[in-house]
This record gives sequence, C-alpha cells and structure tokens, in this order.
Amino acid sequence: MLPRVNLLELYTLGYQRGLLVALLLYVATATLDLVTGIEISLGALYLFPILIATWNCGGRWGLVFALIAAVTQASIGLFNGYTQSSPGFFIVDNANRLATYLLYVLLAHQLRRLYDDERDAARVDDLTKVRNRKGFREVMQHEIYRHARSGKPFCVAYIDCDGFKSVNDSRGHSVGDELLRAIAVTLQDQLRRSDTIGRIGGDEFAVIFPETEGASLLALMTKVRHALTDVASPYGPVTFSIGMVTFPSPPEAADRAIHLADRAMYRAKASGKNGTVWDVYDPNAPQTVTRPRLHSGT
Repeated sequence: MLPRVNLLELYTLGYQRGLLVALLLYVATATLDLVTGIEISLGALYLFPILIATWNCGGRWGLVFALIAAVTQASIGLFNGYTQSSPGFFIVDNANRLATYLLYVLLAHQLRRLYDDERDAARVDDLTKVRNRKGFREVMQHEIYRHARSGKPFCVAYIDCDGFKSVNDSRGHSVGDELLRAIAVTLQDQLRRSDTIGRIGGDEFAVIFPETEGASLLALMTKVRHALTDVASPYGPVTFSIGMVTFPSPPEAADRAIHLADRAMYRAKASGKNGTVWDVYDPNAPQTVTRPRLHSGT
C-alpha cells in the first residue's frame, strides 16, 4: 500500500520512506508499461522513482533505479518483439534512454548537495560557527521526538555572559565578537561531540545534552563555567550564569524547553551571577514548576 504522501513533500520523505515510495512508483510504472505495450512510451514516468530515490536516498540509489528502469524498458521491448524490425535502433534507443536517466541522476544529486549546503548555512551562526537559534530549535525538536520514543532523559543548559555589554561599550564590538568566538570554541572543546551548541542571541548560548542526567552534568557545567571565565578574563570582569533543566519527560515543544532553561539562567543571575541553577522538569506541577532547585556558585 502506497504511503499517504503530499506531492509537495516528496523532497522531504527521508531515506526509508523515499526508498519505499520510489520502489512502489517503479513497480506501478513498469506494470503499466508492460500492459500498454510498445505503442505508448512511458519513459518519462520512470523519471519519478529515479528522482525521488536520488533526492531522498542519494546518488547511488538513483543510479540503481536508473539502471533498473533502463533494463526494464529494454526487457519489455524484447518481450513485445521490438527488435524484429531494427535491432540496431533498439540498442541505440535504450542506450540513449539510459544516458538520459544517468544525466538526471547527476543533476538531481548536485542540486541536492547545493540544497543541503544552503540549508545548513541558514542554520549556522556566521560569527561563532555554532548553530543559530533556528538550527538549535530544529535539533531540540528532534531530541524531543527521540526522547518520546526512547524514554531517555536529556538536559538543556542556557549560558549567559555576565558583563558582556561592558566589553562592547569599553573595547568595541570587534573585541566583543572576538570574545563570542572564544566562548564558542571553549564550549566545543569542553563538551562532547554529541552535544549541540547554539548561539541563541547576543551573548547567550545554549547546549543540548542527549541522554544525560542533570546530577552528573552539574559538575561538568561548573568546570565549563570556570573554563569560560578563564578564557574571558583578558577581556574584563566577565563571568557566566548558567541555567540547566533535566527533562525526564518530553516538553510540549522546543521553545518550551529553551524557555525553561532560560528561566533557570535568570534565577542564577538573580542569585548573584557566576553560578548554576539546575531544575528538573515536571509537567504535572502547577505552571510547570520545576524540581528540585540547586544553585552552585563554586
């Protein structure tokens, strides 16, 4: 049974659904081609499974479907006695058809690469080269979906640079930009490759920690805070306030998770800055009050 797919969403099917849709379209096209015989050419219809496979599954699968489509059409031609009048024309005709399919695979593969490059660029912060808010939200939403399937908790940390405005005001925006880049590099050095770092805006960063408990993360974030303070010390009296939230159950949306971590960060700032507040998400508490609350300023 063909999956329910909006034609406008064929370019976002993903690997498994894309392969299934391409295969079913190929079978339907080949069956129709066999039934109609050689009087009607259905060569253009084979392009649909070829392009869907190339776009969603990669160039190799596009080549596979191109070869299968060409062999299928040649076999149907042989079955219907197409070579009896002109075998040479039959060979040239099928060779040209295969070349056309391969050209479409090449073009679709190159377009997909350009599309992926542009999409990734739109989700990366130009200054720090970590994810921007849009890219971070997308990763957060994927993490929420994964958590809903696996049941494994994850954590979100929100980091604010205390005193960043004074750096900009006293030493200029170019020095402020240099500090932001140093913060991003330090976070990348201190954290795991599986953790996602994003610049949410201005001097605020956030991190997603997949499959991580907050208790084990508190010591790490204290270490990270000290490393950030050491890196920022040449720029002036700069410290860092961090809000952390553990999610044993998934929040409603990515923005909700970011908001809760942001709220914990503001409590860290209200407690005197240069500290960490850790909360645990509880969707059943009034107004989603979190539990427990821990502040670490050491």
